[in-house]
Amino acid sequence: MIFLPEDYHDTEPVDVSATATRWLTYLIFATSLAIYYLLPILAGIFTETFGFSSRQTGMLLSADMTANTIAAFSARYWIHRCYWRRVFPFAVLLTVIPNLLCGMVESFEALLAYRYMAGLGAGTMVAFMYATISASVNPDREFAYAMALQVFVGALCLNGASWLWMTWGAAPVFIMTGLVALLPVICYHAIPRSNPLTGNTRSDKQLSKPSAVTDRTVLYGLLAVGLFFASMNSIWSFMERLGDAEGFATDFIAITLSVSLLFSFAGALVPAWLAGRMKRIVPISFGYVCLFIAIFTIGRHPAATTYLVALCVYNFFYSFVIPFQNGWIASFDRDGRIVVLLPFLQGIGIAAGPVLAGLVIVDNQYANVIYISLFLLSFSYMLFAGMYRQSRIRRADPGAGKPR
Repeated sequence: MIFLPEDYHDTEPVDVSATATRWLTYLIFATSLAIYYLLPILAGIFTETFGFSSRQTGMLLSADMTANTIAAFSARYWIHRCYWRRVFPFAVLLTVIPNLLCGMVESFEALLAYRYMAGLGAGTMVAFMYATISASVNPDREFAYAMALQVFVGALCLNGASWLWMTWGAAPVFIMTGLVALLPVICYHAIPRSNPLTGNTRSDKQLSKPSAVTDRTVLYGLLAVGLFFASMNSIWSFMERLGDAEGFATDFIAITLSVSLLFSFAGALVPAWLAGRMKRIVPISFGYVCLFIAIFTIGRHPAATTYLVALCVYNFFYSFVIPFQNGWIASFDRDGRIVVLLPFLQGIGIAAGPVLAGLVIVDNQYANVIYISLFLLSFSYMLFAGMYRQSRIRRADPGAGKPR
């Protein structure tokens, strides 16, 4: 039985601030979403090794996050009703086995099915992570540390995948991805038995407002996150192809992607220091401006050095803004059913990004990818600005948003 009885009460709840539990959340975040960092390599594998079209490649690149999105949305209904320790092993197996099977098939249909299955498992694990971090005292800081480890693992996987593909072919890349997904099992003993946010008594001022989890402030934030990830993934998925279209050598592109992830790692750590020192809209605004400039530069037929610098700026601020986004929305949550919508919207964005990019690519010309990425990024910021305005209205008038 995986569902909790109606009168269940955890008499010995796991301390979410304990070192082992924190490392569990970091490992889940790092390994379940490591596939994101492999997208440029997978785009090359699907295009060059398997000979798939741009549209097929876009569908394959979005499959994991589409399934991740489905799993995250469904978690809204079961995250507070089940024994986490009984669901978690199933989620791990559902992530690992399809990844291993991807190394044994070559057809588009089989690969698409296995990518969807792997995404369902990873999305289930990510839901656990978001609910656990949301129960922490400082979610911005915890998201920042989790993001930093994700970038570190992602960089290792990116380097490993590039070498494995060039040396042994595509199959070892999928096998590596499956084995990496096993890492959270190391901290299995630290998994909370049930949702740690249930009955949580943290003193967040936002939670004292009756409509905080349902008003348009949260809606703006969730939609902004979805558009942000669609913008980022539309260009990131084809970053290797963009470099190739500029005539850069394959080795140079691989090195550039790897170096840029070092900056992504640094960008993820900075919010851990800034958390609580300023209003979240300030670093988000600064990060968006820098991302806009970086993406615009990549689309202006850059020289090799300019391409390298722009990609480093892009990855630094990509990692920089996410902890502030996550922490801001998590601050409105009472029971974990809002924060699990974060991976849902992120998944929609990440899944939609490569599909939209694949639809606008014409004759291997990638200029339209830049335009759609910039448009989505601008729209995302407008929604975050709206979220900030709504939060100010609520602080000025505590009754705002209540039923009248």
